[in-house]
Amino acid sequence: MKKLIIGNYIILAVMLLLIIIAFIIANSNKKETTYSSVKEIMKAYECDYKKSQNSMEDGFRKDYYVTFKYRPVDEDGSSHEKFFDSLISDVITLERFNLRLIDEIHDITIRVLYDGENNKSEYTINGVKNYYSTKTIETQKELANDALTTNVNVKSKQIESLMDNDWVRRDSDLGEVVSSKNGYSVYENGYRTKTLGTKVFNIVFDETYEDAIINNLGTYSSRSDIRNSLGNATYETDKMLGYRTKDFYIFFESEPKEVSIYSITKFDEEKNKKFSRYFEGLLKKTGTEEDINDFLKQVTHLYENFETYERTDDYISLVYPDLGFSIYFAQDSDHILTLYSNYEGKVVEKYTISDLANEGKAIPYVQYKLNENSYEVYELKRVDNDNKESTEEENVVNEIEGNGVTELDENMTSTVDELFGRIY
Repeated sequence: MKKLIIGNYIILAVMLLLIIIAFIIANSNKKETTYSSVKEIMKAYECDYKKSQNSMEDGFRKDYYVTFKYRPVDEDGSSHEKFFDSLISDVITLERFNLRLIDEIHDITIRVLYDGENNKSEYTINGVKNYYSTKTIETQKELANDALTTNVNVKSKQIESLMDNDWVRRDSDLGEVVSSKNGYSVYENGYRTKTLGTKVFNIVFDETYEDAIINNLGTYSSRSDIRNSLGNATYETDKMLGYRTKDFYIFFESEPKEVSIYSITKFDEEKNKKFSRYFEGLLKKTGTEEDINDFLKQVTHLYENFETYERTDDYISLVYPDLGFSIYFAQDSDHILTLYSNYEGKVVEKYTISDLANEGKAIPYVQYKLNENSYEVYELKRVDNDNKESTEEENVVNEIEGNGVTELDENMTSTVDELFGRIY
C-alpha cells in the first residue's frame, strides 16, 4: 500500500512538472511587447515619427503622423504585408483603441479598429480592407499591359491594309495564298496569317520578307537595333523581344528570324456581361455532361472566334488568347477558367478581378495568371510548335481551328460528366 501511494505521488509530480514545462514553453513563444510609446515602435521599425494628435475623424481617438519605411506594395508589385501586420500589432498592443496612422509623403492612411471585448483588431489602408491583394493585382496588370509610349511607324503594306480594314482578311490586300502550314495561310511574299472567324489574328513575316515592317525594323534587325528604336521590351526571352502598341502586339524572334504581329480585339462590355453570367450559371449547376455542353455552346456562340477547341477523353480546352482567357476541364485540374493580365471586364456577374480582391472574395475554379499576357503565351507556343517536327504536330487529337464553328459534335462528349464530377 505504501509503495502504491509513493507511486501515485511520483506520477503526480511528473504530471505537474510537464504542466510547468508546457506553460514555460507556451509563454516563451508569446511575443513580448516592451515598447512604451508609438514613437519608440516607429524607431524600431525604421519609420520616421512626426507627431500625434486627437483624431480628426469620428470613431478614432488618435492620429499618428509618420513616414513608413516601405509602401504597403512596391511599384513592382512586391508586398510588405508582414511588415505592416507586425508594426500594427505592436501599436495596437500598446494603445488598445481605434487610431489612424497617416503617412502624408506616401499618401497612406491606415485605420486601425480595436475590438476590446474580444481583444482583436483589423485595419484598412486608404479605405481598402484587402489592400495588398487589390493593389498587387492592379500593379501586376499595369506592368503586364504597359504599352509603348512612343508611336510606331507602320511600313508594311500588309499591316497597313489590315488595319485599314479592321483586320478582315477578305477585305485586305494580302496577295495570293500558295499553301497552308499549321493552321496558317502561307503567301508567296514571305508571310503567313492565322484567321479567327473573318479576322486575321496573327501575321508572321519570315526572313524572306525583306522590307521594313515598323519604323526601319524587319526580320533582319538585331536585338540592339530593336531596343534602340523601341526601347526596353515589355516581353522578353533570350530569343524574343515583344512590345505592345496601340493597335497590335509585335514580337521579334531570333530563332527563327521572324516578326510576329497580333491584332488587338476591342473590349465588348455587353458580351463580357453575358460571359460572366454564363460562367456564374455554370458554377451554380450540378455539373452534368449537359451542363458543360450548354456552357460551351453558350461561350462559343458568344465568342465565335476561338483559337483552339480540343476535346479528348482526358480534357477539354477552349482558348481565346485575344480575350485573355481560356477554359479547361480535366481530371487532374482544380481550375476551369484561367485569366491573364490582358483580360478585361467581369469574372462573374457582379465582380471584376479587382472587385474580388478588394472585397476578399474568391471564385471557385478560377486561376489568375496576372503576370502573364495571353498573347505572349500564345507566341511562345507558336514558335515552339513551329520548331517541332511535323509528325509531332499531327499527334494533336480532335483539334478544331477557330473558324467560326459553333455547333459541337455530339460524338465528342466522351466522359465529360465524369471529369466534371471529379472537379466538383
